[in-house]
This record gives sequence, structure tokens and C-alpha cells, in this order.
Amino acid sequence: MRIKTLAVALLLAVSVLLGGCQTVVDWNVPDTIEGTQSISGGQDLGSDANLKNMTMVSDGKSTVVTLYFIKGSRKSDVTESKLDSVPSYEASLLSFPQRLCVTLSVDFWDYQTSSDWYRDSLVCGSFKSSNSAEGTLSVYFQLTGAAKASFEETDDRLVITLTPQGGEDKSSYFVGLNAYEEWGQHLIPQDLGLTPTLCADLTNIMLISKPFSSMDQAGEFAQAVSDAVSSVAATKNPYVFSLEAGSLPAYNSTVDLEEVNQKLVLETDGAGKTLPVLVENGRYLCAAPDGSILYARSYFPDSVGDSPQTQVERLWVIGKDEAKTELDLPNFSYVEQAAFSSDGKYLAILDTSMLSKVLYIYNEETGELQNLGEEGFGDITSSFVWDKQNNRIYAMTGHGDVRLMCYDFSAPSGSRITVVEEEPGTESALATDGTSLYFSNPAAGTIGEIYAVDIATGVRSLVAQGISFKLSPDGKELATLVPSATGGPDLFDLSVISLSSGETLTVMDAIYVEDYEFGLDSDNLYFTTSTYDGISDGYHNALLRFSIADNNAELIGYSTAEMLKRGSQKNEMYLIDYFDSQTETFYVTYIYTYS
Repeated sequence: MRIKTLAVALLLAVSVLLGGCQTVVDWNVPDTIEGTQSISGGQDLGSDANLKNMTMVSDGKSTVVTLYFIKGSRKSDVTESKLDSVPSYEASLLSFPQRLCVTLSVDFWDYQTSSDWYRDSLVCGSFKSSNSAEGTLSVYFQLTGAAKASFEETDDRLVITLTPQGGEDKSSYFVGLNAYEEWGQHLIPQDLGLTPTLCADLTNIMLISKPFSSMDQAGEFAQAVSDAVSSVAATKNPYVFSLEAGSLPAYNSTVDLEEVNQKLVLETDGAGKTLPVLVENGRYLCAAPDGSILYARSYFPDSVGDSPQTQVERLWVIGKDEAKTELDLPNFSYVEQAAFSSDGKYLAILDTSMLSKVLYIYNEETGELQNLGEEGFGDITSSFVWDKQNNRIYAMTGHGDVRLMCYDFSAPSGSRITVVEEEPGTESALATDGTSLYFSNPAAGTIGEIYAVDIATGVRSLVAQGISFKLSPDGKELATLVPSATGGPDLFDLSVISLSSGETLTVMDAIYVEDYEFGLDSDNLYFTTSTYDGISDGYHNALLRFSIADNNAELIGYSTAEMLKRGSQKNEMYLIDYFDSQTETFYVTYIYTYS
């Protein structure tokens, strides 16, 4: 096993312990504030080792961390069995700020953390990072100060005892980099001399250098870091700061976004303006019931042999505390759609590649990831929507021919899949108002048809004409796109239909609609079009708002973005744009706030 050690130098080392039960090794923190210590132990147990559980107990002086291991994982449908030894591990004690990193040779990590661990403890927080290529998991324990660590292997447990130890009381200069996401994806050079640490808010994570005795030395290293990461993290800017011994660095939330923040995204009244950034390197997908935000970040993983690099996506969450956390999930090709169930327990992920469209369900409580196609639900899924009240998911899916299907998580295993409607389905988006499911058939006739299927009876009815649609959040209005009869083959008529009265309001005729979306309040329809007077090379799309109450469309401005997403907050719409740097192109999600 190869340890992922990023420190500049290993100033102190201890003897290597290879296996053996009831063996204790004492391990002291370095006397200086530079460097690390390392130790290794355990045994090579092959595949399927699992960090099943973790506990942390403190008596006010020492803190005991116990790691429990088994073989297999019920969460991943791998039979569990007892182990009589701990898997191979390597540990590093990183100083200033003090951290203990334990890197384990495990394939699964089913343990859950507890906020109670950190009360009156030498550990103030923890976080983890995995390396699937090496089959390792690194768990970082953020310490409140200098400590001595003792390791004991007992059967299937690794017991780590931490006791306080005095350290130097001085300040030093450091280089910081807010690139933990890129570091976790192995885009930051591993030998650069940066390691992750929790920040003073105990939520955000940044990369930090070794300490420097002068600002000039730190500045020279910051320039070297800037040169090293320019091709893989174009928006990340290293910065120099001072820090007292025993303190955690403050999270600098503004240093990285200069270029992204300064981009003129929207032109109004002839002048370009900037917009606030929601995600500086990611594409917004959806919001959870608790207000956290899910987004996808694309990158090129390390190539294997002569295999070409293929861009993939990883999923990240921005919590209510603004902390960014990567979900412990595999790479996806392109997440076309994602949504949480009404109670937030399940996350549905529709992954699209050149060869397949797979619907996955991630259980937030157990960490299990299900491929519903493997359970007979359908291996080609065009779209899905969650039930408004229950943990049921509806999808246009099947094996070749698609139908409107339902998967009920509350039903007994083996009877969860039902057919909502026997008639053939279509490659269409799905939406629901709670009683009916809506979808379109673009191939019906010359202008397409939009249907509603009663969930209780499975009876289909024609609602409107159109090749695509959007249902308002309150389920009362339907926005439709109909091929224009007068404007040419690539132009469309955009309308809003009241589902209660049938009244149709014309939004705009004979335009090319890039994207359209209702606001969260359902009162307005927002849309982008590339066929509107005033667009330019710098601003390729017009952003407009249609007021249903006023039956009027007004120009907001001209935008560099064409993709729209309904905001997670009232009076917000998200504009998803491409940011072009000299070395890479990536998504940026901007916030447009309306009155």
C-alpha cells in the first residue's frame, strides 16, 4: 500500500509495526512545528474490508478513538463476516495545525460520525478522503493541540489513544489554497507540499502548507503553487496568511473567485454587470428539503495506460453552513437530472452516457447506491419525477420500449415495481402536480402532444399541443413549446396554459428557445432565446420574464448563459454558464435575483 503523504519532509520517523495483536506503539508529536511522523501496521486482508464503526470517548484528559472492522458490507449487498485482525494502515501526525491522518486499506466505510464525539475531546472535528484507484480511505482527525498518539491492534479493532502534549507557542506564515475538491479528485500534485485541514468554522476544508518563518518565503512558495495548479484549478489562487500555534485558519471565501466573479454575465441598459456566484466550478442540479444544494463538478480523471481521458462528473453538496462535501459515490458520465424525495431520504440520479441512461437511487441514511435497472425497473430511463407525498418514483423507463412505471420504496421487496399506464411511453420529461403525471410525445402529428395520466386510474388524457413543456411549481400552469407555423423549421411558439380554465397566453411567437423555467412562486416564466433583437457576440442570449398576471413579456437583459434552473430560494433564478480560461472550460452557476 502506498501512503498519500503530502508533507514537504518527514523529519521524524518511528519503527514500522507489521501486524500482531495486543501490540502498543507510543508516538510523540514532533518537537518542531514542521514535518510529520508516520507509522504503519495491520495486515493485508485482501478485498472487502470495511470500516464498520467508529467511537470516540474522552475523560477530559485523553481521548480514545476506536475503529471497528468487518469483511463485507450489507449496505453494498456484500455478505458480512468477522475479522480477527485490522487491515493495513498508515498514519501521519501532521503538525501546525495538528492533525492525525489514518489511511486504511478498505473497500467500504459504513461508519457514521457523531457531533457528540468532539465535546471535551482532543479532537475538534474530522473529515475523510478516498482514493478508489489505491483502495484506501484517509480519515483526518483535527486535534485541538499537540498530542501524543498510542496505537493498539486488538482482533478487529484499532484503538488510538490521544494524550495532550505541550507545543511551541509562536506564529508563522502559511500558504493556503481553497482547492480541497480538486485535491480530493487528485488534480492537485500530491508532492506539492499541501495537506488538508479544517478551518476555524469547523466545516470548510482548505489546503495548507508547512509553516514559513517569513512572509517572503511564503510568498515564493505561493507563486510556485500558483504555477503548479494553473492548469487544473484555474480559478484557485494561493494566498499567504499568518497563524498562531494552536489555532485553525479562517476560511477565505473570496480569494478564488476574482475571475469568475468579475465576468460580465448580464448586460442591462447597455452596460455589462456581474452576478453573485453560487458554484464557482459546478453545475447546479437540485436542492434538498433541508436547503442544502447538490451540484455536479466535471473533471478528467487520471488516465490508465493508453486509455484516453474521458470527462466525468462527481457530486457535491453545499450544506446550510456553506460547507462543501463530496458525496461518497462513483464517477458519473453526465448527470442529466437529479432530485431528492420529499423527505430527503433518497436522491435519484439519472446518468446519461453515449450508450445508456441509468437511474440510480442513493439512500442518504445507509449510503447504499441502487441501480434500478438491475432490479428490473428498466435499463433505459428517459426521465423521472418523485411523488409529492410518498417515497415513490415515477419514470419513463423500460427495456427497449419505455412505459410509465412506478417504484415504491415503502412496498415489500419484490412488489415495488408497478406499471402506471399500459400504453407505450415516449422519450419525454415527466412532471406531477400530485394527482396526475405529465409528459409529451414530440412525434405525435406535426406539432406534438402533451398528456396527463391520472395516477389513481392510469387513464391518459390530451392536455395540449407541443413538443415539450414545463409545469409550474404549484401545478396550475403549463408552459409549452409548439413548432411555429410561420417562422421557419427551427422556431417555436412559447405559451402558458391554465390547467384549470384552459386559457392560453402567448408568451412569444417564432423564436428559438434555448431554455425556459418557472420561478419558484409560479407567477413568472423565465426564458432565454438566441433570436431576439439586440444580442451580440459577447451576449449570445436574451433573458426575458413573462408575467402571467400581466400577460406581458419583458426583457431583463442579454446574457452569456443559456441554461436556466429554478432557484432554491424565493426570487432566485440560476444561470449556468461556461467559464473559459486559458487551460480549461467548466461550468459556473450564477444567481440572478428578481423582484
